[in-house]
Amino acid sequence: HMYDHAANMYPQLIKNPTVRSGVQNFMAKQDQWTRQQIRNNKDDPFWRHAGYVIAQLDGLYMGALEWAKLHKQTPLSIFDVQFLNAVGDLLDLIPALFEYSARSGQCNVEPGSHGKYQWDMGHCSALIKVLPGYENIYFAHSSWFTYAATLRIYKHWNFNIVDPDTRTSRVSFSSYPGFLVSLDDFYILGSGLVMLQTTNSVFNQTLIKQVVPESLLAWQRVRIANMMADSGKTWAETFSKCNSGHLTLSLLSYLGTYNNQYMVLDLKKVKLQKSLDDGALYIVEQIPTLVEYSDQTNVLRKG
Repeated sequence: HMYDHAANMYPQLIKNPTVRSGVQNFMAKQDQWTRQQIRNNKDDPFWRHAGYVIAQLDGLYMGALEWAKLHKQTPLSIFDVQFLNAVGDLLDLIPALFEYSARSGQCNVEPGSHGKYQWDMGHCSALIKVLPGYENIYFAHSSWFTYAATLRIYKHWNFNIVDPDTRTSRVSFSSYPGFLVSLDDFYILGSGLVMLQTTNSVFNQTLIKQVVPESLLAWQRVRIANMMADSGKTWAETFSKCNSGHLTLSLLSYLGTYNNQYMVLDLKKVKLQKSLDDGALYIVEQIPTLVEYSDQTNVLRKG
């Protein structure tokens, strides 16, 4: 399924060899920078958890390599595995690297060509709804994705991570073959948090050009926040540490790819039949160079 999903998704995003070359070069630099930060910051809880994510990515690649040997197939490259997990990030990274044709969503690399990009596909919508008397609360997600992505897997993970800064190693989420993330996103975490997401496309061409490889991809920051947070506020604070655009060591780094609104619901603060405590719902929104978040529980209390 992982091979099939890679074959299905690749032509949806990588339209020609020039795009592949540019994306592969960017992702190689980003991977090198990330691994260097992990090596240089072994005592930092954030980067320690980034190391867990990269170790799992390496394990996924090695597992796919062994499977290919066993079945006498051409193995997926490390770029192929990176590509799969960065599908969401590529929705913004490719427009940041190349000019686009508004008509077709195809990448236009002709000299002097211009035009606001528009993908042939959008991604995601979500709903969180509480009943009038707080009898129950509902959360739901629609992926709004291409038919090429219909190979779906609902995953349950429970890792034995022994780390004082890990709040949960248990997670259930909707996903795809070869993905270490949801992408949709739809997560139910052992910490009592639920995280949903919907994508905000960036049409500001000046802003999207702020993307740099010295930063973490959105999928990596989501995984780190999911492990380290035990509230909507701490999830937002952790996620905000590495968005991208400009490297600021005190704030880590901002990448600004896969720009989304994240909805973090804390079920520990939901008292059925009684109330929604402050902090039950945090909204987190990202654009290149900026992440904003706030407690929006009062909006949820209205229904």
